[in-house]
Amino acid sequence: MHDSHTKVGHSPVRRGAVAVAALALPLAVAGFAAAPAMADGHGGDMDATVSVLHGIPEGAGADVVDVYAGDAMLIDNLTPGSLETLVVPEGTYDLAVYADGEGPDGGTAVLEAAGVEVPGGANATVTANLDG
Repeated sequence: MHDSHTKVGHSPVRRGAVAVAALALPLAVAGFAAAPAMADGHGGDMDATVSVLHGIPEGAGADVVDVYAGDAMLIDNLTPGSLETLVVPEGTYDLAVYADGEGPDGGTAVLEAAGVEVPGGANATVTANLDG
């Protein structure tokens, strides 16, 4: 198992982190049958299952958020404690979390993680959580 923690920015209240853990295990593909076009750098031949967990407590400045890969919205209206699972092409992604209704076209990201590598066949979890 590969586990890494990356400080990626701060929320209006406290610093936050996005953790990415990838397990190269056979997949039971759940979620969407197809993923939208994502950030530059993807485009491999294999898909990966990615789960996104909103681990920032309600009231900490990031209650309802939208998750982006580059300019493409991955998840709309993610709430504290919720987990969304989707299938994406293998590749490298620039992930960002924005307050609900904001986005890369003028909003300020609450959390960011650039260059997140998602290998084909992986089962990865991305967690947005407070950093202390």
